[in-house]
Amino acid sequence: MQSPKFDKAQSIPITDKTATANGTGIDTYVQSRPFYDRALGLVEIGAIVGSVQSALTTALAGANNDLVFTAIDAGDAGDLITVAYIDPGVDGATLASTTTGTDIVVDLGTDAGDSATADVGAGDDGTVTTTVTAAGSAGNAFTIEVVEGVGNDIPLSAVNTAGAIVVTLATGGAGALDAAANTATLVAGVIDALADVTAAASGTGATALSAAEAEQAFTGGGANYAITTTATLLKAAVEADTDAAAILWNIEPPYQTDTASETDNS
Repeated sequence: MQSPKFDKAQSIPITDKTATANGTGIDTYVQSRPFYDRALGLVEIGAIVGSVQSALTTALAGANNDLVFTAIDAGDAGDLITVAYIDPGVDGATLASTTTGTDIVVDLGTDAGDSATADVGAGDDGTVTTTVTAAGSAGNAFTIEVVEGVGNDIPLSAVNTAGAIVVTLATGGAGALDAAANTATLVAGVIDALADVTAAASGTGATALSAAEAEQAFTGGGANYAITTTATLLKAAVEADTDAAAILWNIEPPYQTDTASETDNS
């Protein structure tokens, strides 16, 4: 019989967001439950209570993302320790562990999510979509406005002033808007040349923008963010939490029983 080993891969982000409560007043996402030595089978009925250290083994969806947290002190006191993984609910969050008393709360890290966008123009061949280059909710601070050029032979142009984009539509020799110079393709081109954004026209891009459009904010930045924290990163964060270190003896992946077709995940 081969010896059990640690599954060391620990490469799958923690993505389970099922809301639970641990019974001690902390409403959390993912594995918010106290340590129970009896529930985990560490103390048999009739054994001397307090002879072992309480422990919690997480049971998350997916593979290579569970950990075993073991209390530093043996006995019932360890049953008071709780571990909670929190989905912060925002993009760009930093992984952090905070311990209050015996409650260990880990705020999971997240990526930037989607980039913010805004549309001007209209129609299958006349809509211009502008996208902030940097993903994340910060892009929602960008704005875009379309104004009509004033005067004769005003060229199509666009400027980006600290995230405030203004597109000036071209005029012809008589001062009226020049449809041929204001197609969605051409408008997308002048916006795309600006810093910090990209732009593209819909369809053929042949339809002209024909009127001013009021300033509008970009939207959608930070949406669909993903949790980026792996068990390895989480373990390091909790171990760096001095208050958690004062009550935990060890944090390790659960033991994995070897098989004849064992894969080395070290």
